[in-house]
Amino acid sequence: MEKHYDTLRFEIFDPYEAKETWAVEFDKRNWHSVKIFVNDNELNALLVELEDKEKGVLTPTNPANEYGHNGVYIVDQLESDYADSYGASVCCCAGCGEEGCWGIRVKVRKSEHEVVWHDFEHEHMSYTYGGLEFHFERNAYDAEIRKLQQWAKQYKH
Repeated sequence: MEKHYDTLRFEIFDPYEAKETWAVEFDKRNWHSVKIFVNDNELNALLVELEDKEKGVLTPTNPANEYGHNGVYIVDQLESDYADSYGASVCCCAGCGEEGCWGIRVKVRKSEHEVVWHDFEHEHMSYTYGGLEFHFERNAYDAEIRKLQQWAKQYKH
């Protein structure tokens, strides 16, 4: 039986033009941030949906009111030697843009053929995210990381 892998895609955008609160508030014009898509769904929206489920919220929360998008430097965390023990920040605070203020970390475990994002953890709340895990095929994951590395060289702030 063939293993099913999740898909990962990074998309670069200007958060000021997109009117992300932190980018407008701190006048971050021409800044470059990264949206993360897993299985063609934006990660921030997936996480907020799971948080709403845990809180029993009946009216969906707007993900833009909870989380912003990290800059291209996210690649440094995803590729860090500490990514499996400490984790990598996959989003930032919607209000200030700081990852440690109101963000979510994920641990990244790599093997020869697979990369697993596991143990999602909010930096201030005790959400479980339903034990969420994503399993990416290593070659496809590495191709997305190379794309991020190129953007980091091009748009480093």
